[in-house]
Amino acid sequence: MKRTTVYCGALTTCAALALALLFGCDNSKKSVITPPAIVPKFLYAASCGSLGPSLHTRMRRHMKPGLVSNGSSDTGSVSGFTVDATTGALTAISGNPLATGLDCPEFLAVDPGQKFLFVPDEGNDLIHSYSIGATGALTENGSPVSQCAYQLTVDPSGKYLIAPDFCSDNIGVYAIASDGSLTAVTGSPFAETSGNEPESAWVSPNGQFVYIADWSDGASTISAFSLSAAGALTEIAGSPFAAGSFTYSISGTPDGKYLYVDDYSSDTPIDGFSVNSTTGALTALSTPSFAGGACWLSVDATGTVLFSTDCGNGNVYSSLIGTDGTLTAAAGSPFATGGSDPWPVAGDPSGKFVYVGDDADVTAIYSYSYSSAGVLTAITGSPFAPAGTYTEGIVVTH
Repeated sequence: MKRTTVYCGALTTCAALALALLFGCDNSKKSVITPPAIVPKFLYAASCGSLGPSLHTRMRRHMKPGLVSNGSSDTGSVSGFTVDATTGALTAISGNPLATGLDCPEFLAVDPGQKFLFVPDEGNDLIHSYSIGATGALTENGSPVSQCAYQLTVDPSGKYLIAPDFCSDNIGVYAIASDGSLTAVTGSPFAETSGNEPESAWVSPNGQFVYIADWSDGASTISAFSLSAAGALTEIAGSPFAAGSFTYSISGTPDGKYLYVDDYSSDTPIDGFSVNSTTGALTALSTPSFAGGACWLSVDATGTVLFSTDCGNGNVYSSLIGTDGTLTAAAGSPFATGGSDPWPVAGDPSGKFVYVGDDADVTAIYSYSYSSAGVLTAITGSPFAPAGTYTEGIVVTH
């Protein structure tokens, strides 16, 4: 469902509109102020490189540090592309790869101001911060911070970076300075009451709550925290919430009403929840589970489509989100990518395009436009090639 919003760009405009509503107006001179459309600008893709994650990342993901040596030669990299706002086609930025010397960079994050790109280098247990230049080029902001992390997210205010630490079962929270550098907030890292191997995070659009997908806690769980103005996390009543088994991907709708996680061990591997906007508590939907891809999932910018990938089978799923949060497969879903191991999936901020990386020894970003009915159409020129192989993270800026 699309909504049209009329807003006031300045006080004088608001006053004029108010007078028009009170006293009427001359239709021949009436104008409607339309906010500028959000358009995609850059796409960044994180690639593990020649060794691939199979030798270290996936093992370390579910084992404590010291049990497995990563054996890396630091061949991981981040590639950048400009995005054609009309067609969604990608053009490699000059100088690719834009960041090198990484072990296995994973699921990226960008701040709401679109100034900084944050990269978890899982194999080296580091989090890097880069400034995004006018051409899309990346410049590292100081030294990386030391933390084991797989996926990152930034709160809606742009003040804090949230980093689940699956090695220590804690959640790191970092203040983001004006230059993009990171400093741990007071009290960080924050412990979970009951959680094991926190993998990924989603912050409610109002910035009040943080949700963490925990891979293993006997069965998997979602830990939920309130987020203070100072960046501190406090676990809310009822947390953790049960969430199937082997959960590590989490995403929610832009209005904050619904949250979804994958359930890797299930035949219906997407679990859905409604979110209490006051308390942050989760309630399983009346139809809580849905058959879709179990690898990674992402709600699109419109909040009407959920994309998920089926690693190992080469598919990307498209599911329509109902007004009650339940999911319905889009016509034609799943869609074959032509690859072997689609993993990261990310929509663009305009709600028109979706991009899928291949976590295999190939250079491929499968790229699609999609309709309001969730039907995918391959973009001309797809797949586009990042500089590295084993792509495990994609993010699109505007």
